[in-house]
Parts: sequence; structure tokens; C-alpha cells
Amino acid sequence: MKVFLGGLSALEYWTRVRLGTAAQPRLSRITSLRSCAHRESDLRALAEEPALRGLTRPLDVLIDPGFSNKGSDVATRHRMSIAPPPKSFFIANDSVAVCSPELSFLQLSRHLTPLESILLACELCGDYALLLNDNDCLVQCKPLTSRRNLEQYLSLCQEAKGIKQARRAASCAFDKARSPMESKVALLLSESNARGGFGLAKPELNLEMSILSINGERQVRACDLLWRDKQLAIEYDSSTHHEGHADIDRDARRRNQLVLNGLTVLTVTRRQVKEFAYMEGLAQEVRELLGVTQRCRVPNVRMRRQALHRSLFSRSDSPLRRLHAARTGH
Repeated sequence: MKVFLGGLSALEYWTRVRLGTAAQPRLSRITSLRSCAHRESDLRALAEEPALRGLTRPLDVLIDPGFSNKGSDVATRHRMSIAPPPKSFFIANDSVAVCSPELSFLQLSRHLTPLESILLACELCGDYALLLNDNDCLVQCKPLTSRRNLEQYLSLCQEAKGIKQARRAASCAFDKARSPMESKVALLLSESNARGGFGLAKPELNLEMSILSINGERQVRACDLLWRDKQLAIEYDSSTHHEGHADIDRDARRRNQLVLNGLTVLTVTRRQVKEFAYMEGLAQEVRELLGVTQRCRVPNVRMRRQALHRSLFSRSDSPLRRLHAARTGH
């Protein structure tokens, strides 16, 4: 008998793995929840497992559709709406299983707005995490999954609740973003005109390239946003991470190296991305550098873009903040 962590609890556990405070669980062949813990007494006992200590209560646990989903202060029970596809679960120990990042995303996506779903997918595929129990503190860590893995897994879940929104969110996600702001800038520029974006080709994020330094040595550099075929890059300067003269000097040298290697480099700051008029001008400049002619017949497109920009940049907390607050009561 095992407790199967799902939803927010699963992602909380995976964040521990990303930060190195929990061991990497091993992939399981489990495709059934018949062995799940579902009785209140069993869940209370298993909640004291060392692997689960410190996780926010009530725990999100998965149960077989045949069992009662009555909740309690220790666990909220969630019935699976489909038979779990292969690679849905990992084993933490003999008593604890945790659903995969991809299954966690599917479960949570149906409770999020479409935009929150995309931003969650970007976080799971990115090099960062926002800590829900630490005021959404931004930490750097390895990705939990990739856009390709998300799309492959979701293709096996055609009958799941919320699958349409989850698949669209995965298709819009970016790999290797290093901050929510990078994800948001890339999304605003590349989302379709009808959905409030500027309809540009999707950039690659933090793609590593071998370039020649000023002194002739070959070095590896990564651009925040890159359109490789046009040798066009956007560098995002965050005031949070660039406070000293040393940081400013380093970034200036980095940009000079990229320019000397034939790239056109545009720079945008945290304050600028929050100004719609500036981002509108930046998008037009990128469009011209990409050699794209604007042909937009979407009605009220500027209003749509303003609405998306406002939704993206008027808040900076985790896309899961609303669900976490509902679970904890604050």
C-alpha cells in the first residue's frame, strides 16, 4: 500500500528534488491505483513518513475511482479520470509514490487559467522555480521536464479532463527559461495576434553558442532570446540580478562579444517590459529585423495585446499562487 502524491503536493516534492533536498525517485511501471492508500487511518499514518514531512497539508493524493474522495485536514483525495499512461509514477520509497511532473501538470492545468497553465509549463521546462512557501522566491535549478516530454505524455491522455487546455499550454511553453520574465517576454512576442501576442516566430531561450571573445579565445555564451536564423538576440537585464558595477560591466562585455560575432543584440530591462508602449515598439523593431511584413486582420488587436501585457506583467507571483492560497487558507 502506497500514498500517491499528485497535484500541488507532487510538484512540491519535485521542487525538493530540483533543489537537492530530496533524493531522485525512481521511475515505476505502475499503471493502476488499486494499491493506493485511501482510508483516513492509513493516510494519517503514511503522512508521517520522513519523505512527506514538511509538505504542505492537506496533501493532494490520488485514489482509484472506486474509492471515496472525502477530504480531511491531512489529505485531499483526487480520483483519476483516466487510466494512468506509462511513466506516470515514480517511487520515493516503499510507502510513497509521486506522480510525474507531466501528470502533475495535467492535473493542475484544469484548475488554472490558460495563461497560468502556459506559465506553469514554462517553469517546469525552465531553469527556475518559484517557491510557494517562501513568498514565491526565485531559485535557479534544473528543469523537471521539457516541452517535448510534456507534449508526448499529454498525447497519451486524450480522454483526461482539461486535456485541451493542457496541450495548448504545452505547445506554447519554452524550454530553458531562467526566470519568469524571460518566459513572459518570449510569450508576449510570439503568441498569436488573436490571443494578444505580436505573432512573431518563437525564439530559442538560453541557447548555448561557441563564440570568439575579444582576445580571440573561443567561449560558450547563451542568449536570453535568440532567433538563430536571423542572428538576432534579446538580452533581458533584471534589476534584481544586476545591482553592482561588476554585473553591469560583465553584461556589457557579454553583449559586445555577441555583437562582434555577428549578432544583432537588443536589450530590455525589467522596467521597460512593464511599459506596453515600449514593448509594442520593441516588437516592431524585432519584426523589421526578422524581415517580417505585418499582415494582421484581427479586430481590436491592440486592445488584445494590451490585455495580454497587463495579465503578464501586472503580477509577479507563481501561477500556482491562487491554488496554494485556496489550499492553505491564506
